Amino acid sequence: MLRSLCVMSLIAVAAAPAVSQASVLGLMTRQDVDKAIEEYLDQNPKVVVDAIQKYQIMQEAEKQAAIARELAVIRSALENDPTSPVIGNPNGDVTVVEFFDYQCGFCKRMFTKVLKGVNADGNIRWVLRDLPTLGPISRTAAKASLAANKQGKFFEYHQAMMTNSDRIEDEDDIMDIAKKAGLDVKQLKKDMESPEVAKILNDNAQLAQKVQTQGVPNFIIGNYISHGAMMGNELEENVAKVRAEKKK
Repeated sequence: MLRSLCVMSLIAVAAAPAVSQASVLGLMTRQDVDKAIEEYLDQNPKVVVDAIQKYQIMQEAEKQAAIARELAVIRSALENDPTSPVIGNPNGDVTVVEFFDYQCGFCKRMFTKVLKGVNADGNIRWVLRDLPTLGPISRTAAKASLAANKQGKFFEYHQAMMTNSDRIEDEDDIMDIAKKAGLDVKQLKKDMESPEVAKILNDNAQLAQKVQTQGVPNFIIGNYISHGAMMGNELEENVAKVRAEKKK
C-alpha cells in the first residue's frame, strides 16, 4: 500500500506548475524519484493519512454497494419466508429483519426496546431469524423457538427467553421456560428434531453470510444493517427512510 501511496504523492508533486510530469520522469533517475518521494512524505506526512482515509472510505463504499446489490437479490427470501416467525403487524408496510442468539446479552437488551418501537408504530413486520453462534445451548434454544412456532406460541417462548435473567445451563432449563410459556414440551422436543427446523437454521446462516453480518444482534431495515445493537433511534430513522423511499 505504501508504494501505491508514494506513486500518488509523486504524481501530486509532478503535477505542480513549476515541474511537468514529463520533465520529472525524463530527468530524474529511479534513485532521484525515490529520494524525492521520501522527502515529500517527510515534509507532508498528512498526505499519507489523508490517502489512507480516502482509501478506507472508498473501500467501505464499495462494500456497502455490494451488500446493497446482494440485499436486492435476496430481499424476498430474507423478508417473506413463511417459515420465519413474525412479531408486530404481519401486514406491515416496513419489514425489520433481526438475526439473534438467545444467549446474546445485547439481543436481550434489544428485545424490549424494539418491541416497544414496533408496538408504538403499529405498522412494522418484525421478522425473527435465529442465528445460534454462541455454542450448543444456543442451537438447542433456536431449535426450540422454531418448534414453538409450529405450536403457534413463538412469541410466548421468545419473550420468555429474552426476558429470562437466569443462566441457561442445559436443555432442561430451556424446557422449563418453554413449559411455563404454555408449550407442549413433548411435542416441542419432537418438532425440534424435524428436518424443517434444521433447514430453517441452515437457510438463516446462509442469508446472514450473504449480507456479511458481524455477530448478533443484526437488524436489517431496507439497506441498513446495524452490525450490532441499535442503541439510538436507528429503528425509527430507518423505518422512516424506507417509507420515504416508497413514496418516490
